[in-house]
Formats: sequence, C-alpha cells, structure tokens
Amino acid sequence: WRCAPIDTPAAPGRVSFVTRIASPHPRRLQHRWSQDGKVRQTVTLSVAASPTSGYRTYSRQSVSRGAWTVAVVDADGAVLREVSVEVR
Repeated sequence: WRCAPIDTPAAPGRVSFVTRIASPHPRRLQHRWSQDGKVRQTVTLSVAASPTSGYRTYSRQSVSRGAWTVAVVDADGAVLREVSVEVR
C-alpha cells in the first residue's frame, strides 16, 4: 500500500488525501477541502484506536483549477495538518 504526494501544479481531476494517526482512543477527524479560500467539502472520518502503528483513513475530492487546501481538523477544531496544491 503506497501513497504518493501530489505534484504541484496538478492537473484537474480526482484527488485522494490520506491521513495516518496514532491514538490510544477512537477519534473523529475532519478533512476540510477548500478552493481559493472557500470550503468546498467537509468529510467527517472515524479513526479507530491504534496507539503504535497508527490508523489510516482518507477522503476524495474532484478538483478544478484554483488554489486547493486540505486541512485535517480534530474534534476540538484544532488544525493538525494542512496541505496546499495549485491546480491548473
């Protein structure tokens, strides 16, 4: 199982964003997909407890031209990670 970072600039199309998190307790996260500063999609993801190797989850979005950002947000609203890509 492999993931590859997206090239930037990227071509329009379907993009997957994978999150791996290690936690001793089950958690809920969100992937917030934004285009040019406007939230386009929010995906709520349940993450099982896995304190050592971590648990992987993902979401997908069809992206069109613009500046895209995916934020990983925890249940308290804290941004854990943010990745940006330009789509041309």
